[in-house]
Amino acid sequence: MKPPLPSATPTWHNDTYPSISPLRPELRVSGKTIIITGAVSPSSSQQSRLSKDPNTTPLTPLHLKGSGIGRETASTFATAGAHRIILLGRNEATLAETKAQLPPTSAICSIQAVSITDEKALNDVAAGVGTWGILVCNAAFLSSPAAVAETHVDDWWQSFEVGSLSPSSPR
Repeated sequence: MKPPLPSATPTWHNDTYPSISPLRPELRVSGKTIIITGAVSPSSSQQSRLSKDPNTTPLTPLHLKGSGIGRETASTFATAGAHRIILLGRNEATLAETKAQLPPTSAICSIQAVSITDEKALNDVAAGVGTWGILVCNAAFLSSPAAVAETHVDDWWQSFEVGSLSPSSPR
């Protein structure tokens, strides 16, 4: 497939391919505990916000609360044989949707509704999890598209906190 944007990558993939298959023995994560932040998928109500009106700025999946990258990451680690998968995100309902969509494997999956910017909550989660093998920092915030003069400072600040200040490794 041709890349949708200018890209330095000569080959563009929209799905897994043999050399990165989670079923390859050397890519297995058997026995490991995986923590994934931003482990949500867009809900159907969020997807319905995608605008069809040519007079408004259309929303893309990136503007929704969850683009599906965290869900796909969790699914791939489950397929690769993870022992435990801990899903972190702000919305318990969307985390539960992600958990329900994981392939049936022997992985133990739990969800924790926390904000990635809440260091105390993250420390509590880390204490409950114990030792983990892989931490995937997938949480992000992207406000609705608007002209700079029309955006609220709270949106800018939340983007900064989630993207720059959030603890990437709870202490």
